[in-house]
Amino acid sequence: MKTSVENIISKTERNQAEQLLVRSFLHTQRNIDAEFIVVSSLIKEKDCQDFLSALKFANVDKFILANTSTGLMGFLHFLLENDCSVVKSVFFEEKAPFGPELEKGLLIKIN
Repeated sequence: MKTSVENIISKTERNQAEQLLVRSFLHTQRNIDAEFIVVSSLIKEKDCQDFLSALKFANVDKFILANTSTGLMGFLHFLLENDCSVVKSVFFEEKAPFGPELEKGLLIKIN
């Protein structure tokens, strides 16, 4: 993961979306074998634009969207309406107490 999330980590104050990006980045580093940041949390409608702005500020051009809730569709529509695209379906391994678990998500490209 070659990003500038450190720019956001070093900020003294972060909004909700920036905090979510930092948590996703750190969780991915510690627990997931993936090339891209994995975002498993649901992005609330009011935070969609801030989250996309935080991704762009951190120079993240692709990320894995791995949320499985029904609320995911709203965020996915937001991304597609804001010049992002679904690249492909991906699988990744996440550390778990009884061994790695195979998870799936959508690789999203920020255009």
